[in-house]
Amino acid sequence: SWFGNELDAVIDRAKKAGVRVIIQNGVNPETNRLSLEMAKKYDIVKVALGIYPIDALNKEIEEGEYPLRGNKFDVDEELEFISKQKNHIIALGEVGLDDFHVKGRLDSQKKTFQKIIELAEKIKKPLIVHSRDAEKEVIDMLESSRCKKVDMHCFSGNMKLVKRAADLGFHFSIPTSVV
Repeated sequence: SWFGNELDAVIDRAKKAGVRVIIQNGVNPETNRLSLEMAKKYDIVKVALGIYPIDALNKEIEEGEYPLRGNKFDVDEELEFISKQKNHIIALGEVGLDDFHVKGRLDSQKKTFQKIIELAEKIKKPLIVHSRDAEKEVIDMLESSRCKKVDMHCFSGNMKLVKRAADLGFHFSIPTSVV
């Protein structure tokens, strides 16, 4: 796991501090399965399964930001796996578009994100969305969907886009990019 042998202690400290729920997001097949294992072991952990913008995650893995293996997999097979887990998850995430880590690859990312949006509509799950430097494109895609339960997780858009997303009923969380 990401915490090595420390995960039991991390969860114990969280409970003692009054944390009631930890949402563990998957970003690819490897982390989706690890997330499901964590939820089986710890009642405090709830799971969101997802496919992070693939090009961006590959770049982050190459740069050593994440201790993950290579990120080659069949998107449709992973979406089928996620669909089968619908009774064990609370959301689809982390999903979306990223034009920050890898420029100019939004067209291929949009195809995957559209499939994820359609899955969210089908299994009636909220979305936890990464939209780094692609906020307008993400909002455009979500606006034309039936997805109304959306958390804009990694969002750095301007106030006009914030208002547009808020008017659609979307929520915002605080991403690590604020630091």
